[in-house]
Amino acid sequence: MVSSILTAITAYTSTSIDYLVILMLIFTSLKPRERWLVYWGDLLETTVLVLVSLFITQFLKMVPQAWILGLLGIVPMIMGIKLIIWGEHGEDEVLQKGLNRHTDIIANVAIITITTCGADNIGIYVPLFAQNSAVDIAIIFLTFSFMLSIFCYIGFVLGVDCKINPNAVRTKKISFL
Repeated sequence: MVSSILTAITAYTSTSIDYLVILMLIFTSLKPRERWLVYWGDLLETTVLVLVSLFITQFLKMVPQAWILGLLGIVPMIMGIKLIIWGEHGEDEVLQKGLNRHTDIIANVAIITITTCGADNIGIYVPLFAQNSAVDIAIIFLTFSFMLSIFCYIGFVLGVDCKINPNAVRTKKISFL
């Protein structure tokens, strides 16, 4: 159990440390009464990524061992073809588009996070879930939820309490007051 918790802490931290910058920008872009919705959006995103990772893990368990390496080699090729055809959309653009529509903050936070951090998370979570039992996966998910709370709090403190200039999101220049 302790090893599952430590593994989950390490996995979550390694996949979410870059997400702190996005959290800081999201918190500074919202009104104070809307900021608690970021937590629920982040929880939704984590749940979706864990479920997708579990689905991929179960799918890969059905694939014959000899095919797995070749099957996984197709993924980068598909991503490269997609990049060539549709081009690259930067994280800043995705973040700005999501924050311009305040109709559903929870969904926007989840979508922003999945589009900017989803591939990294799935790349770490699938092997993690493949080597653990159902009980360990439940412990890992609970640990992820706890770590999510800590990261949201740190993002809030760094974004709001350190007074990052809210205009920085629009001008793409981060400056501390």
